[in-house]
Amino acid sequence: MFNLAERPDWHWLRWTIADHVAHDTHDTAAAQEVAPLVIVPCGATKEPIPSPAGQLYRGTYHRLGLRAAAALTGPESVRIMSARRGRRSAGR
Repeated sequence: MFNLAERPDWHWLRWTIADHVAHDTHDTAAAQEVAPLVIVPCGATKEPIPSPAGQLYRGTYHRLGLRAAAALTGPESVRIMSARRGRRSAGR
C-alpha cells in the first residue's frame, strides 16, 4: 500500500489541526508579532440593565470563556459574539 505521509517532506499529513495551527502561528509570529483574536460566546443569563458586553452576560460558560481569553491575549484582542447584536468588543 502506498503511504504518502511516509515520503520525504510529506510528514505534515500526519499532523493534527492543532499542529497545523501551531505551525502557522509560528510562521506568522516570526514575520510579525500579532496578538491572537479570541471570540467568546454570549450567554442566556444577562444583567437586567443595559451594560457593556463584557459585563452584560453573567453565565458560567461566558465567564469561563472570558477567563480563558484573558489567559491567551489582552482585552484589545477579545470579541464577544452576541446572537442578537453581532460582534462586540468586551468593553462595549
